[in-house]
Amino acid sequence: MKKMRLCIVLVGMLLPYLARIPGGFHWVKAYLDVGIVGFLLIQLFNAITWGAILLFSTSYKRPSMLLFPSILGFGFSAKWHYLTDLSSDPQASFAFLFIPIHSILYVAIGGVLGLVIDRYLNREERG
Repeated sequence: MKKMRLCIVLVGMLLPYLARIPGGFHWVKAYLDVGIVGFLLIQLFNAITWGAILLFSTSYKRPSMLLFPSILGFGFSAKWHYLTDLSSDPQASFAFLFIPIHSILYVAIGGVLGLVIDRYLNREERG
């Protein structure tokens, strides 16, 4: 489970940048040209998403159940980090705050789904 948690943290930290790769170098560069303070802010806000996934990991018996909140939460975040055009509007940078906050809903849905399946499989094992 520790390896899965470490993987979640690493994916969560790299996700905003990886999600922009399909848009080309200039698209990724928009996230990289923010300096150290901008980098730390992106990581701080993005920690909301992967932190919520880590919270769900404490209630699972099976590491594979982390796929549910991870796919839904990171999928939502990746989609919106890819679609956010920082050059379109001066207020577009507020997306750094709102994307992780909105992704909590998807993490929660995936987390509850994973919890239900995990409990069901544990009951089946016990007989």
